[in-house]
Amino acid sequence: MKFAGLFPAMLSGLIVIDIAPRLYPVHHREILDTLLTVDTTNSSSRNAVEEILKADIDESSTRQFLMKNLYWKEKDRLDWRFNLKVINEKIESVGERITYNHPFEKPTLFVKGEKSNYISYDDEREILRCSLK
Repeated sequence: MKFAGLFPAMLSGLIVIDIAPRLYPVHHREILDTLLTVDTTNSSSRNAVEEILKADIDESSTRQFLMKNLYWKEKDRLDWRFNLKVINEKIESVGERITYNHPFEKPTLFVKGEKSNYISYDDEREILRCSLK
C-alpha cells in the first residue's frame, strides 16, 4: 500500500491481503524471538527446527505456517525463505499507519480472511470512504 501511494505510475492495480492502512502495534515479538533462537547454520532437520519452535509456540497451526518458510539451502542445511534479520530490525516500522498525499486511483481489491481480525468494521468503512473519492 505504501509503495502504491509513493509510486502509483508503476502499478496497474493493487491487491491488499488482510491488512488495513492503519497503525498496527507490534504483536509478533514472541514469535520473532523464537525464530531467532533457531540456528540455521546447524539446522539439518525439519523436526529439529519444529522442536525448537515448540518450546515457545504452542499452536501447531502457527508452527506449521512458519515451517512452510523453511527450505533446503544446501543438501544438509535448512534456512528461512524470509530475511529474519531485517524483519527483526524493522518490525517497529512494519505496522505504521500508511498515509497518502493523493488517493490511489487504480483498481484495488482488499481481501479479508473470514476469521481474521486484521481488518475491523471501522477499517472497512474507512477503506470504502477513501475509495469513493
